[in-house]
Amino acid sequence: MLRRFALFILVLLGLIYSPNSFADPRSRNFKAELVVVLNKDPSNLFGGEIWLIRLDGRLVRRITKNNYHEEHPRFSPDGTRIAFVRNTGGLVAGVGLDRRRNEIFIYNLRTGTETRLTKNSVEDGHPEWSYDGRNVLFFSRREHPENRATLWIMASDGSHPRQITQLLSGDLSHTDPVWAPGGTWLAFVSQLEKSGMRFSRIEKIRVDGTQRTVVSSGGKFLGLSGKRKGELLGDVDPTFSPDGAMIWSARHLGGGRSHLFAYGAGDYYGGKAEIDMSWTVHPDAVERTPKFSPDGRRLVLTRSFLKAGNRTHQLVLTDPQSSFRRHLTSRMSWDVWDPSWYPFALSGADREAESTVVAYESGYPLVPETPSVNKERNGGLHAQGLSTEDRLNFLLSKIQGNDPKRVQQASTRIGWKLETAPDKLISLALRFKGRLKGLKGESVPFQFQLMDWKEKNWVTVFAHSQDSGGKTKVFHEIAPGNFVNRVTRQLLLRIIPAGVPLATGKKQEPEYLRLEVRIK
Repeated sequence: MLRRFALFILVLLGLIYSPNSFADPRSRNFKAELVVVLNKDPSNLFGGEIWLIRLDGRLVRRITKNNYHEEHPRFSPDGTRIAFVRNTGGLVAGVGLDRRRNEIFIYNLRTGTETRLTKNSVEDGHPEWSYDGRNVLFFSRREHPENRATLWIMASDGSHPRQITQLLSGDLSHTDPVWAPGGTWLAFVSQLEKSGMRFSRIEKIRVDGTQRTVVSSGGKFLGLSGKRKGELLGDVDPTFSPDGAMIWSARHLGGGRSHLFAYGAGDYYGGKAEIDMSWTVHPDAVERTPKFSPDGRRLVLTRSFLKAGNRTHQLVLTDPQSSFRRHLTSRMSWDVWDPSWYPFALSGADREAESTVVAYESGYPLVPETPSVNKERNGGLHAQGLSTEDRLNFLLSKIQGNDPKRVQQASTRIGWKLETAPDKLISLALRFKGRLKGLKGESVPFQFQLMDWKEKNWVTVFAHSQDSGGKTKVFHEIAPGNFVNRVTRQLLLRIIPAGVPLATGKKQEPEYLRLEVRIK
């Protein structure tokens, strides 16, 4: 009896002190809601490692660390494994990554070990788990003389691969497969060529390869698709709602634009409703890869702003009504893509339903910058400006010597001390409207930066602005992340004019600058 009790104690201690106990997805300490691919250095075009991340924007754990490009991580139904694609090396001149080196792997969260499922000289991609976790759906370019892709299923150990779809007349490839709830049907992207025009649409098929039907129109851009070589217009990235009634997808509209569309999961017919779900505040945003939360009350997706010159993807949260956009990542220096939900994650919708919003005006700066104003012998404009109790005036950038092209930028810094604990924060929203004028009367662009208290540096946040009557208007909602000091509850904002000296004839002050904090 005593020996059994001692053995029980040893086992219990082993569970408590095991280095993998925190990482065990069956443990209540497993705090990640999402798995993503994150590249912290966008200058490395082929970078990207797999990370676990929280809905509050904080990174939880890095899964892979190597010199390979990885993509499309997906949690297994029990949350213990992650299937993903790794490019095992190789570049093609003028193209980039050699997709023939894309292979499917599985990472075990409990043991930290990897298993390779495919090994060949053609592209294998987009792994998706079956609902019982026994099989993996994917597309492959194997067994086709022109390396065109079709859908395949294999056992979760890589054995017994079998082909599901066959290419019919006009088919180019079948990609982006997803399971419908219940596991009987699959949806996928069908790339086609008709009358010399290329486009893509969403189709579905039974797992046994029968009853293939069309689900979406592809946007009816047949005429436009053939005019832009290399840009395939139409639908990609399909995802089912948890009840299987709806499909969301991204639709390439031409000119680099991509909007989200939603429609019924049934067969396509003339006049079928296909609803543009993009956020009207930023119609030029490129939105991709929508994924429903397990409870169906939230979606995660990626956004970028190609027209604004920013090609990095940011992780964003919304709802099935597309009523808001909250950036879970908010850094122009990060590139994030291929999100997937932890199968037991809470979407946070219940917390938000019980939340309140507290607004902080800009009138009470915590750390105003008040540089002195002096004159130089050789002339020039000095940095100046101050914050009073009821107004925020922008600092003016200093001209070095008499050369307007040589500008020493000055930042206006303002802060707030929040009344609530950081753990109760759901989101932060910055509202701004105003105009900065240069010496020649031109509008001056500027950047918003927030202090990351964990990394102890300023972060340029991904805030895309609108033009409102010749003034800049910003509404940017973000996850709190590490932007609020967990001890002092401070949040610091820095506004930097973009390399142009400001005019001195009028006060440079915004119409409003407001911080809105959503709390539980």
